[in-house]
Formats: sequence, C-alpha cells, structure tokens
Amino acid sequence: MRSQLTQASRRAEAAAPRLLRVSSICGACAALALVGSGCNDTGLSGPTKPTADAVSPVNPDDVPITEAEVPVPASYAEAVERLAGYRDAIRQAVESGQYGKAHRPLDETNITIERLPDIARSSDMPRRHWEQVVTASEDLGEALDQIHTQIDAGGKADYAPHAEAIDDAIARLQAIGGTKGNHSSTE
Repeated sequence: MRSQLTQASRRAEAAAPRLLRVSSICGACAALALVGSGCNDTGLSGPTKPTADAVSPVNPDDVPITEAEVPVPASYAEAVERLAGYRDAIRQAVESGQYGKAHRPLDETNITIERLPDIARSSDMPRRHWEQVVTASEDLGEALDQIHTQIDAGGKADYAPHAEAIDDAIARLQAIGGTKGNHSSTE
C-alpha cells in the first residue's frame, strides 16, 4: 500500500509542473482574451495605408505622404527645376479654386526644400553658396506655408499676395546654381 501511495505521490509531483505550466498558459490566454476583447485594431499587425480617417474631410486630396514617395533629384539643377514645377502646379490649383490639388505639390515642395542643402553640397556647389541656398529655400517654404495654412483652414487661399516672394525665391535658387529656367510664374 505504501508503495502505491509513494507511486501516486511521485506521479502527482511529476504532473504538478505540467499542470502549473498549463494553468499559467491558460491564465495568460484568458488575460489576453479579456484585454483583447476591449481593444480596437491599433494597426500593429503590419504596414498601414492612409485610411479614410487620414484624409481631410475638407480636402479629400490631402493624403499624407512620406519622404520615400518623393524621388530624390539627381542634381541641384533638377531640384530647382522641380521646385519651379511644383510652384506652377500650386499656382494653377489655387487660382482655379481646386485647393485640394495643391496639397501634393505643397508637400513635395517641403520635402524637396529639406533636401536641397544636401543636394547642393553633393552637386559640388561651392561652399560659399550653401547659406544662400538655405535662405532662398526657407523663403520659398515660408511663402508656400502661408498658402498651405489657408487651404488647411478651409478658407479661400490666395496665391497672388505670395507670388512675388515665391518667384523671387525660385529665381535666387536658379541664379545660385547658374540654372536657366522660368524665373517667373507669369512668363
């Protein structure tokens, strides 16, 4: 009898760690189930795409973009050419009253402006011009930010009061790099 009790006792002791592990696992699963049932999808399952919530209700074209979506210009001249193209697209969208169409070029302009000093350096531009590049690109960015703010506020944006500052900044960027181009959006 004693040997049967000893064997039963040993089996119980051997089973105890397994029961404890199963019990712990079940407890953890139960806790996760309780926590998970009260949570919404947080998007942690993988890469996310802009949802309808990410799009501005005022401007459905206002979808956030990333730096990776904007190709890096190969040279300073190409960067300035793109900035002039963005300027033209913004002007056209604002003057036609299609404010939502200005969001993408405004965002791409901001990204290109941020990259411009590095692009100037890698394009072998003389160091003495770097500060001029930064100043002219900041002036361009500030003028366009005022238009962007008007659009985001849902009000009527007006390009005309900023046209001279925008054109001047682009002309300065073109002159710094010795690039030819359309120095004014009205030509």
